[in-house]
Amino acid sequence: MTTLGVPDELAQSTLRFGLGRFTTASDIERAGKVVVDVVNELYNEDLAAVTKARVQSTQNTVLPANPLSASTLKGAPSRKASLQRDMTSQRRSSFLDGIGADNKSTNFGLEIVAHVQNQYDTPQYIEWKTVQSRIKVVPEWVPALDKIDGYSHLIIMWIMNKNVQKKKAHVPQGMYEDVPKVGIFSCRCPQRPNPIAISLVKNIRTEDDGDMLVVEGLDAINGSPILDIKPYTPYFDDISIVRPGEEVLSPDWTCRLTC
Repeated sequence: MTTLGVPDELAQSTLRFGLGRFTTASDIERAGKVVVDVVNELYNEDLAAVTKARVQSTQNTVLPANPLSASTLKGAPSRKASLQRDMTSQRRSSFLDGIGADNKSTNFGLEIVAHVQNQYDTPQYIEWKTVQSRIKVVPEWVPALDKIDGYSHLIIMWIMNKNVQKKKAHVPQGMYEDVPKVGIFSCRCPQRPNPIAISLVKNIRTEDDGDMLVVEGLDAINGSPILDIKPYTPYFDDISIVRPGEEVLSPDWTCRLTC
């Protein structure tokens, strides 16, 4: 940053702010590479004299005791703005970027078709199979609910948007004395690389102007974005029909979990 002519205090503040946007070690490494590439691009023979002068000037600069003001930031070199644009363009997009109660799409072109409504605002282990929730479908996808009342059960694909942890191994539901620690792909826990959940629910009824589904057994909290609603069809989803004669196995400890 010194070679760009940025005072140390401003550089440190910018770096602290910038690193706050990177969530993993690989992202920080990538950010550092962007900085190095920009500096290497700037440091050529044509700019050597200018760079040397800037470094000497910066070393002799007495920094103000007070935090930098908006006017100070406004006077920073234009290269700083260019560097910020480069770092922003290089930042790895997160699956959760831009997902909220009012947004309709994700960075991968997936569309939010509905949101969950119930009394639970934080993730928790309870008997979700007895909980009734409402699914508010966005206006443009209400016609897609046509004939859905002909199905007793539905498959809901939704986003665990309040899950911030990612683990490769986990003790399901924190039941350390009752279940083993297993790989995250060997359990149904939310600490996954991508916060996508699939729930099988009972279809109770349609309410309001046909844009609200009432379901039972959806283990999603209030405001959770929904990616898709599919009918549960035994011909396609019941393992005894899809693959008749095959034995279905799962570890004994799974029956000790709350569902």
